[in-house]
This record gives sequence, structure tokens and C-alpha cells, in this order.
Amino acid sequence: MKKEVVILVISWLLVIILYIGKVPRDIKGKAHISFLFAQTLSWVYIFYSVYFKRVEFPFREFPYATKLSFSLYYMIYPAFAMFFELTYPKSKSGVRIILHYVLF
Repeated sequence: MKKEVVILVISWLLVIILYIGKVPRDIKGKAHISFLFAQTLSWVYIFYSVYFKRVEFPFREFPYATKLSFSLYYMIYPAFAMFFELTYPKSKSGVRIILHYVLF
């Protein structure tokens, strides 16, 4: 199996396990909204980047259907954005907010 496929499988499993294990039931709706919003923004951005030939993906999950990287911009980046928002510090401490941005 190619190393790209192994990395994608691990990434998908990690996102699913983190979502199931770390997102509390009472804020799953907020998590879905932030995930879909980040997915929309990343899709628009990468669509225009590929359209104007600013980026090219050597490995794609669906090479005949699209020139986009499916997993990266439809699962992994939106998951990062979702966890960024869900774990954003509620306190107004500048140090905690800066550390949060540095971590992500």
C-alpha cells in the first residue's frame, strides 16, 4: 500500500476517533456547524487555487472526477477548524489565547 494511502487512512481514523471521543454530546451541533463552515471555506479557496493553477495535487483520491485533494480539504482542515473553535479559551487571558493559536 502506498504511504499516501496509509497517511490518509490514519488521518481519517484520527478525525473520527477524536470527534466521537472528545466532542461532548451537548455541543455536537456547534461542532457540525463549524465543521461545515470550514469545509465550505476550504472548498471555495482550493477550488479557485486549482482553477487558476496555483496549486497541483500529485496524489488525489478521485483523479478522474476532480483535481482537488478530497481528504485534506473536506476532512482534515475542517476538523482542525472545528477543534480550534471548540477548544477556544473562554477566558480573556491574552497568554492563553496566544498559546491556543500557537498550538493550532
